[in-house]
Amino acid sequence: MAFGSQQPCTDTTESPALKHSQIKVGMAGCNSCFWGIVWLIILLVLAWPISIFLGGLYGFIAPLTTCVGLDHLTELLMEGANLGRTCALNMRHGKPLC
Repeated sequence: MAFGSQQPCTDTTESPALKHSQIKVGMAGCNSCFWGIVWLIILLVLAWPISIFLGGLYGFIAPLTTCVGLDHLTELLMEGANLGRTCALNMRHGKPLC
C-alpha cells in the first residue's frame, strides 16, 4: 500500500455476535419521567428518613431476636429499612404509584 492512500479502516476482529449483543437504549416517555420525579420526591422526603430511623432500630433489636423471639418485629423493621431501596428501584423503572 502506498503512503498517503486513503482506505477505510475495517476491524475484522469484531464478531457478528458482538454486534447483536449491543444494547439499544431508547428515550423514556413523559409518563416514566414524571413518575421518576415523583418517586425521587418521595425518596428524599419520606423514604430516607424512615429508612434511617428503622435501620437504627433494627440494629438495636436484631441481636435480641434469638434471645427474646422478636422475629416478626425484626422482619418488619428490615422491610422498613429497605423502603429507600424500594423507592429508588421504582424511580429507576418509572413505575406509577397506582
